[in-house]
Amino acid sequence: MNSEATMTTSAPFNCMLWYCIKKTDSSYYTGYASVFDKSRVIYEYHPKSWFLLRQPEPYLTAFADGYYTVSKTGDKLYFNILRFGQIHGWQQNEAPFVLSYPLQNNGGENMIIQKGRLTGWNAKTIKQYMERIEGK
Repeated sequence: MNSEATMTTSAPFNCMLWYCIKKTDSSYYTGYASVFDKSRVIYEYHPKSWFLLRQPEPYLTAFADGYYTVSKTGDKLYFNILRFGQIHGWQQNEAPFVLSYPLQNNGGENMIIQKGRLTGWNAKTIKQYMERIEGK
């Protein structure tokens, strides 16, 4: 993978599991890496899909610091900010991004939606998270 930029940030509650983003001309690749991993990071592909934007929102692009995708769900467009991670992204492919912003007036839904980085956490999830940190 030939990337033009890379960003890493620690996953919730620790400094041993890292969320990694690789940026290319037309896409991003995200993955999670533990300091205990014995194999390479497995990256997931996310197209930028910036062509879906009529006009970039300057305050959103500044906040995203260049790390964003545009997605379409039904007839709604969303501006997804990658820098803040994914909900259970360390555990599942195609996990939703923590911060998304609806780009059309969706009946009052015109604020940044924080989907909840810790949504769905329970004893089983915490155990799986600790196992992932351990490189399993």
